[in-house]
Order: sequence, then C-alpha cells, then structure tokens
Amino acid sequence: MVSPRFLPLFLSLLTTLPLLTSGCAPKIQAVDDLNGIQSTFDQFKTAVRNREGDAAAALVTENSIERFDELRSWAVSDSPEQLSERPVLEQIEVLRLRHELTPEQLKNSDGKKVIAILVERDELPTPFVKESQIAEPVFQGDRCILRIFDNAGLAKERMTFRREDDIWKLDIASMEHVQEKIYNGMKRKRKMSDEEIIEEISATWDDDRDIDTLQDTTDQTAQPDQPEAVPQSETEQDSQ
Repeated sequence: MVSPRFLPLFLSLLTTLPLLTSGCAPKIQAVDDLNGIQSTFDQFKTAVRNREGDAAAALVTENSIERFDELRSWAVSDSPEQLSERPVLEQIEVLRLRHELTPEQLKNSDGKKVIAILVERDELPTPFVKESQIAEPVFQGDRCILRIFDNAGLAKERMTFRREDDIWKLDIASMEHVQEKIYNGMKRKRKMSDEEIIEEISATWDDDRDIDTLQDTTDQTAQPDQPEAVPQSETEQDSQ
C-alpha cells in the first residue's frame, strides 16, 4: 500500500507513464520502418543486378507503375507531332520504350510489366541504385525520403519510399529529377539543343519505323477462329 505521504508522487508517475511509453513508440516504429526500407532497397538492388524483372517490379510503388503505364500508352499512341509537344525527358522515355519493347509488347503490357522488361534488359532509369547505400531518413507519414550515397561515401541524390499495404516500396517515379540533372549536364557538355538531342536519339533508335509499326497495329484485335496478325519483326538495338 502506498503511503499517503508519497501518494501525490505515485499518481504523478502513473499519469506520466503513458506519455513516456507513447514517446518511445515512434522510435520503435521508426526502427521497424527503417529495417523494412533497407530490406526493400537490398532486394531491389539484388533484383536489378541479376536482371530479375518481376522481383524488382514487385518492390515499386503503384505511383511508379502508373507512371510507366502512362509512358507506355504514349509510346503506343503518340504521333511524331504529339510526342514533340511533350517535355524533353518524357520524349526520351517514350523513345526508350519504343526501342526496348516491340509494338505488341507495348500494346499488351502494363506499367508493371514494362518495368520488369526494362530491368531484365538493364535499362531501368534508376541512377546509382546498383552501387549505392541509403541513409539520413526523413519520415513524412507513409513516405520516407532518404539520401543515396555511393561506395565512396559521397552523397548523390535523394530517394523516396512509400508504405503500401504495410510494405515499404521504392518510388522510382520520384527519381525523374535525377534524370533531368543528368540530361541537363549532358546537354551542356555537348552544347546541343533539346531538338538536336531528340533528333539524334530518334535516328539512333530508328524511331520512325517504330512509330509506323505502332500505328499500323494499334487498333488490330484478334478475332475468334481467325489467325492473329503477324507483327512486323523488330531489330534489337542498344540504348542508353
């Protein structure tokens, strides 16, 4: 039994205890979250290194999948005039998809499958991922922004993770600003305009042929008891 003399102090400790406990909870949660983020990042790096497309695609956010599906849809439908009206980096990504995937793959895939194919071909635009570490997390609810470090310990860029269905996933769509920095650096170094760079990429990746093929096959659908149309052959080419 608590002595009346110490009762006020005892009651004070009881009322303070929940505050102390609740104060520890976020720290414990942060540790669990960081472990989950690190696990996702390690699995993603392994999948990218080994070109395991489905494994990598399973670790990216819905936002990223939707973004790649949007790019895929433009790769199917955009005419040269429509494509030229888009921001230059979107033009490059559309050209990349037209180069890496056949028209049939573009038509019949979704964003997740597109990511998987790009990983398998080592063409997913995720700078510094394969040889990097993460640190300095900043949590904002179900989002966490971390800094990327290379093997020499130099800070490169920031990377975003989002918690979806209690799993932390990599938001590769948030890395588009990194592509922009790389592109602007290349443009300054080569002293070329956006139009000149797009023209060079288009010529290198034989874009005109891909556009014609896509437009010829976009509205074709296989009919019952009829053979499917045989797609035009695609020549494998190297990209960035």
